[in-house]
Amino acid sequence: MDKSEEQQALKQLTTVITENKKAAESAKTKLKKLKLANDKDNVTKSGSSVVQMKINEWNACARKFQQASNRFQSSLTQFNNELKGRQKRLIGAIDQDLSNEEIEKLVSDPNKAQAYIQESFQMVDVGDAMMDRLAEIESRTQGMRNIYDSLEELRAMWDELNFLTGQQQEMIDNIDYNVQQTSEKVGQATKNLEKAEESQKKGRKCKFMLLCICLALLLVIVLGILGGTGSFSGS
Repeated sequence: MDKSEEQQALKQLTTVITENKKAAESAKTKLKKLKLANDKDNVTKSGSSVVQMKINEWNACARKFQQASNRFQSSLTQFNNELKGRQKRLIGAIDQDLSNEEIEKLVSDPNKAQAYIQESFQMVDVGDAMMDRLAEIESRTQGMRNIYDSLEELRAMWDELNFLTGQQQEMIDNIDYNVQQTSEKVGQATKNLEKAEESQKKGRKCKFMLLCICLALLLVIVLGILGGTGSFSGS
């Protein structure tokens, strides 16, 4: 890639980054709206299979968005590394007194690179060739700055989406936990009812036996009384 091709690539990159930023912001906004709608439905329609399906769809969309962002970040990083290599060689050719560490700092921080460029432009003995090289460095620095800014914006979006995804997963876990707890409580209540019913059956059986015993005793007493009365009458 020669100088003119690089300049054209940087212009195209700026356009792509701008369009990607708009698309990413739009996707993030829609995902946040869907997240709020899911949260609302989860409150009003707790345990609904439809709500669970919407939550699963949201998680799938968030993952696809992050995967697309990862591919875009990888492409930006690859192109940025190529720009850094060119920048290092050019700065090293302009100022041979700079160490590799100093050059690395310049190409890794667009602000430091811009300060270096402005300082170099102010030199009295800057010739036309030097001016062209400094202009090339400045143009490349601006392209790298756009890449850095775009990567930072993507990371911020990922952090926000990861937080929302974590909330969504926590909500799912809470639903599963509540369902599990409810199931366990229902099972325990069923066992208690069965025990109570069994106890009632045993209680009724005991009452019946006691009643039989009482009737038997009463019969014995009555027969005894009747027997005694008969003996008395015979006398």
